[in-house]
Amino acid sequence: MIYVLDATAFIFGFIPSKNFQLYTTEEIIKEIQRNKLSKLKIDTLISQGLIKIISPPNYYEIKVEEKVSLLSESKLSKADKSILALSLFLKDTQKEKITIITDDYSLQNVASALGLEFKSLTVKGITKSIEWIIYCPACGRIAENVKENFCLICGHRMKRKPKKVLHHIKA
Repeated sequence: MIYVLDATAFIFGFIPSKNFQLYTTEEIIKEIQRNKLSKLKIDTLISQGLIKIISPPNYYEIKVEEKVSLLSESKLSKADKSILALSLFLKDTQKEKITIITDDYSLQNVASALGLEFKSLTVKGITKSIEWIIYCPACGRIAENVKENFCLICGHRMKRKPKKVLHHIKA
């Protein structure tokens, strides 16, 4: 079994048995540097050789960006996208089951749409995968770019709402 660890795993103290392989990305390492306890945990895992830090090939990053754009999932950070890309890469290159450890609902949503498994630590986790729509609540304009924060027509802050449910996730 391979676990790909999001910042959640370090923040909430995920401790797998030694039978599991652990992976994360440089972006996650950078993201958790602000939290001293999480930094200590990851530094310990690195020094013991229990976690591998890999940057996925660009091809997988592009696949993730395409899916993020398709779902209008605008809340993902660069670190979140790196975890998804690494998981896709490992799924294609390893013969073991890949599971992402994250409490991030947006990350779980994209993971589900990409056919990746995930596990939550402190929250229930998502029950359905959703395609979102970014819209202006004032004038009704639909955004073409998921990164639009303000309406190009009237200047109001853009919001998101479900466009459609892609599929339900078994608990």
